[in-house]
Amino acid sequence: MVGREGSLRVYPEIGVPDSHHPLTHHRGNPEWIEKITKINHFHVEMLAYFLGKLKATGWPSVRSSARYSPIPPRQRSPMIR
Repeated sequence: MVGREGSLRVYPEIGVPDSHHPLTHHRGNPEWIEKITKINHFHVEMLAYFLGKLKATGWPSVRSSARYSPIPPRQRSPMIR
């Protein structure tokens, strides 16, 4: 969300000077697990922030915007038909 999965972006703003991808190979190291947990939590917070901003714009709901989807109706989730 903030960068490509394999990017070398680091997260000093949340106290993690390491990049995401290498930390996913933690091999049970509790320190690395804590770091990847912080990064994942940060990503979820950023997604929530983005969705809040999107909602504030008054953008149509998922159901009403589905008609503009390039995905044919038979391939869409039944929740947005």
